[in-house]
Amino acid sequence: MKILIIHPKFYIYGGAELVIVRLANYLSKNNIGCAILTTEMLPQVKEELINTEVITVKPPEIRPRDLAEFIALRRKVKELSGRFDVLNPHNYPAQLSLIFSHKPNVWLCNEPTDIAVGASVKGSLLIRIVRYFFIVLDRFTVKRFIRKAVVADESNRMRFKANYGFNPHIIPYGIDYDFFSQPQNDVEIKGLDIKGGFILLQVGTITEFKNQLRSLEALKKLKDEISGIRLVLAGWGDGLYMKKLQNYIESNSLSNDVIITGHLNKYDLRKLYWRADLLLHPIKPQGGWLAPFEALCAERPVVVSPEMTASEIIKV
Repeated sequence: MKILIIHPKFYIYGGAELVIVRLANYLSKNNIGCAILTTEMLPQVKEELINTEVITVKPPEIRPRDLAEFIALRRKVKELSGRFDVLNPHNYPAQLSLIFSHKPNVWLCNEPTDIAVGASVKGSLLIRIVRYFFIVLDRFTVKRFIRKAVVADESNRMRFKANYGFNPHIIPYGIDYDFFSQPQNDVEIKGLDIKGGFILLQVGTITEFKNQLRSLEALKKLKDEISGIRLVLAGWGDGLYMKKLQNYIESNSLSNDVIITGHLNKYDLRKLYWRADLLLHPIKPQGGWLAPFEALCAERPVVVSPEMTASEIIKV
């Protein structure tokens, strides 16, 4: 038995990437052959893989990026499919690489394509046409060529069923309790001033779906109520949404009260959980499963939005 795991790019080491690393290592430890197909992989991710072949393909120089990834991954899947018994796509547009493939497959669907792409997309007319094409292509591919799919919760099951017409399996994400529950006496992180004061923390890639603006709004309201309060946004981001956050920070005189860390390794992230006084998680209905549970492992209180797909579990 050999399994080909397909993921478009490992440009951050987030929740989806962690799931893939754990899956690949589990397969390797149980003598099940596996390889990972991607367009790029961080050295940190590669270092944690155990006996896993990494196959990297270079996308063509075209835009948008997801079109380039789709073309590169599809070509390579067609070339490699004879070597593998099961195909296992993960994040969009990996599932599209299975179009016209009749190999057994399981899609680990972290988010349906309309969430990944955006049902209403800003940009030029050409970009909007291309992205609408992807949504149509996604419906066709999943309905015709995806054999089984997995989602993390009931909310995503209903969204998946509405999009594709069949029920996926529900397998909630595992949380690394043994790692994040280890008390951290030393919470210093190189380059970050997180000593003293009341620390609000939000963890995740800085995007509109993660909704960091809402945490900034909370900080603004609490600034006069809690002395020394600061907000740490632990994640990487760029582009228009990052500029929107920076404008909000500057226009509301929050520059001295906000720390944006960029991408952190899991050891520094664990320190942050143990340093924080409260985790904010105002996420919209996309991804974001791990952070609140990791914070709970570190005995931190959490506040999540009702839109978070695991909010009912948190509530309990």
